[in-house]
Amino acid sequence: MQIGKGDDLTTLQTPTEALADLDRSIVSAIEELAKLGIRMLSPETDQSGIALQLRNASQTAQLGSLNAKISVIMTQIIAMMLNWRYGTDYDAEDIDFSLSDDFSQTPMGEGWVRLATEWYEASLIPRTLWLMILKQNDIVPPEYDDIEGQAEIAVADEFASYSDTVEEPPV
Repeated sequence: MQIGKGDDLTTLQTPTEALADLDRSIVSAIEELAKLGIRMLSPETDQSGIALQLRNASQTAQLGSLNAKISVIMTQIIAMMLNWRYGTDYDAEDIDFSLSDDFSQTPMGEGWVRLATEWYEASLIPRTLWLMILKQNDIVPPEYDDIEGQAEIAVADEFASYSDTVEEPPV
């Protein structure tokens, strides 16, 4: 690039005024984030559970969305790795993976659980799906083993039918 005598190169000059504005906006954004963080961490004991849920709904929704997206990608990665390592032909739909059930969209409340129970009793949904709904709504512990539970119920029923047939001694 050649310049003539007396020409000015102001077009190549650094826009320092714009950088100062950018610096002020960054500082302002950091201060606002700090204020939000302090508000989130401040103990507000007079809030109800519903108020806390509403207050944290945005963060919970974002974490739930992130959890779902990561779970989908991880499912695809797991399927690809199984196919690569063992020469299988799995699709992502064949793999059941969830990063965290804490953000599952399934917890529905009392009315929906009652409806799901009616569907199960009418044989409209399988028992495994019904149990998953119960586990996600904290009605059944997550480590519940249905085979052991069914065996325990069978033993209790057997004991109850046995005690019904035994006559009590006369008084």
